[in-house]
Amino acid sequence: VAVALLRRTVPPFALLFLYFFVASLVAARIAGRGRMLLFNLAFVFLALGLFESVMSARSLSQDAFYKSPSFDARIVSHPELGYAAPPQAGQFRDVKRAPDGSVVFEAEYGVDANGLRVTPAKPGAPVYFFGDSFVFGEGINDAETLPHQYAELTGRQTFNLAMPGYGPHQMLRMLELDLPAQLGMPAPADVVYVAITAHIDRAAGRAYWDVNGPFYEVVGGTAQYLGPSGSVRPSSVWMQYLFGRSEIWSRIVRPQLELYGRDHDRERFVAIVATAARHAKQRWGASFRAVIWDVGPWIRPRDIRDADWIERELAQRGVTVIRVSRDDPKLDDDRYYIPIDGHPNGAGFARLAALLARQERSNAVATGTR
Repeated sequence: VAVALLRRTVPPFALLFLYFFVASLVAARIAGRGRMLLFNLAFVFLALGLFESVMSARSLSQDAFYKSPSFDARIVSHPELGYAAPPQAGQFRDVKRAPDGSVVFEAEYGVDANGLRVTPAKPGAPVYFFGDSFVFGEGINDAETLPHQYAELTGRQTFNLAMPGYGPHQMLRMLELDLPAQLGMPAPADVVYVAITAHIDRAAGRAYWDVNGPFYEVVGGTAQYLGPSGSVRPSSVWMQYLFGRSEIWSRIVRPQLELYGRDHDRERFVAIVATAARHAKQRWGASFRAVIWDVGPWIRPRDIRDADWIERELAQRGVTVIRVSRDDPKLDDDRYYIPIDGHPNGAGFARLAALLARQERSNAVATGTR
């Protein structure tokens, strides 16, 4: 923790801009022509360095950190998914603390022999749950996760195939290769994918922790796998490696780059999800539901615009969409989220599990299957 704090306290780009400030002043003193230009440029570098320092200090004062070795520490590289948990059962304890040392959350994670978060054993064809740290259940105990609560509520077997930081591209790759079958899981009767709008950028290969995740492009309205993101878009990886620790990059430049080509990134996201839904139906005859989690303390106006677009486009492709802001707006209340951290808590997932169960019963009645 001390090393991490030191690295954040001394931001490298602030030091780099300070160096350019001094170098420009020296150059201005010995230059003939262009002296005023160099002099003014020096103070531009000084302003950039001060911005880096102030923003880094502000982030440090707000960021929580892990006190104990977290579950993420055991993640290993995966040739198809970019990264995954090793196939090894275990029990892990995550403790996350605020900068003042107070506990943000303390949770026990049970992991099965496949490296997946445990769920209770139930009879019948299972439900596959896909997603990121939400579905995985970061910050909450096993019995509080969405797949676990859904299993207890409905009496159906569930498998938690989520992993912190994942997006729809990992889901589709797992379905294409039928990785669950390779792990000994029976074919699903239903598939549930929980999305946040940040998955748009993850599927576009912009997550610094997922530089070798599967990368897809839209070909004829369908998502086509091109290879690991790092080999398909190496320039994006290098940009993240070079500038990832810059506050100016993270707060100003990168958000603007993400807006460039946003429509294409959203189309890729929708194509990935629609292709996954079609794959589940064609291979197993399984239903597919996409949950758009568009409420909570971290939601921005841009997220709502993205969610509107995603819901409309997925519906046009015949994908069943559950929009949290519409179907259970009470989940926007802060009491359903871990303070400071922002992940949903067990009470929040209890509401979503109940919503999914009600929707499942309604579909069963409508189709005469129950």
